[in-house]
Amino acid sequence: ATGAIHLWNLLSGDCGLVLNQHTDMVTGLLYVPDGNLLLSSSCDLTCKIWELAMGTCILTLEGHTKAVRCLDIFSSTRAIILTGSDDGTLKIWDPHKAAATSAKPAKGKAANQGPCISTLAGHKKPILCCIVLHHCGSIASGSADMTVRLWNATSRACTTTLTGHNAPVVSLAALCNHQHLASGSEDTSIRIWDTKKGTCLRTLKGHTGSVLCLWGVRRGCLVSGSADHTVRSWDPDTGMLGQVYSDHRMMVTGIDGLTTGINHIATCSSHDILMLPLPDQVLTVSSSVEVMDCAEVEDVDWSEFTDVMGGSTSFNSSHGTPGRSADGKGGTQTSMHDVVLSSATTTLADNSSSPIRDTADRTHHSVEHDELDLQVIEIEDL
Repeated sequence: ATGAIHLWNLLSGDCGLVLNQHTDMVTGLLYVPDGNLLLSSSCDLTCKIWELAMGTCILTLEGHTKAVRCLDIFSSTRAIILTGSDDGTLKIWDPHKAAATSAKPAKGKAANQGPCISTLAGHKKPILCCIVLHHCGSIASGSADMTVRLWNATSRACTTTLTGHNAPVVSLAALCNHQHLASGSEDTSIRIWDTKKGTCLRTLKGHTGSVLCLWGVRRGCLVSGSADHTVRSWDPDTGMLGQVYSDHRMMVTGIDGLTTGINHIATCSSHDILMLPLPDQVLTVSSSVEVMDCAEVEDVDWSEFTDVMGGSTSFNSSHGTPGRSADGKGGTQTSMHDVVLSSATTTLADNSSSPIRDTADRTHHSVEHDELDLQVIEIEDL
């Protein structure tokens, strides 16, 4: 596994950045708007902080003894970071303290412990997912020990252990009502929990494979991705199944919401990246690399897609070869690591007053927009 992270501009067809300092598979990404930073976790035992303006790694967080599987952030203004690892611990990091780690302590003073300010232990097996519950000052972690633990973010104490899954818990999402938590498991189910009472409210069933990722930011909607290659939307308050997307050809490993104000999610699998505007248009970006997670960096100007979609745009990650040549045509595809934006799936129009149809004759509606931009982050795992 090369551990490379590719940042693509979906409109220009250019690979803007390749971040390649990880030495093993990258397991998670998180974009921090304040400071234009990207966080990444990896099986190389580290979490890295990248400055996207320069494309450089500005800090490597080291301390876990096994693969780092997940990460989240407490506050974008100070960038306090949470990581979970196969070593069974959560760690809380303050990157601002990193500069003090190399400084020799003054005489009579204790040595600075560096950017890791706390280690939370309690799980009996690897931690596979973790999130910060901002609304209640808690942390949630899911583990291969089949439990979800809730931790007090201030005292660092485990306050509740949620049991009920009969296989590893691999995904978590906070729901918009600020009290409920969703967990996805290798037992193929999703459980909705009341975090105050520590009880399971309902179990959502329908997937036939592990529920690898969840997204629940939109009120009244929970979206799940699974090893069964499908993306499903649910009403978490009733447990009712909404839409089922079967466009992926491999297991769905990541979901992120786009903040364009027009119901979009981006989903990724080991084969492709889909942008799924709910409930209609589907924009397909295909790739032959292993894509483990996706994260929004900027937003999208839908008006420009009419020009871009006139033909295929190749995002080529071969060394030194851009996906689009100087004359605007697709670059030579000399590598198996290409991402292609194809016009065969859907067509988008500027005129929001009229519906448009794709080649499958499915009715779609165009969207109103501000001037926005979208970049897609892709993780290479070969």
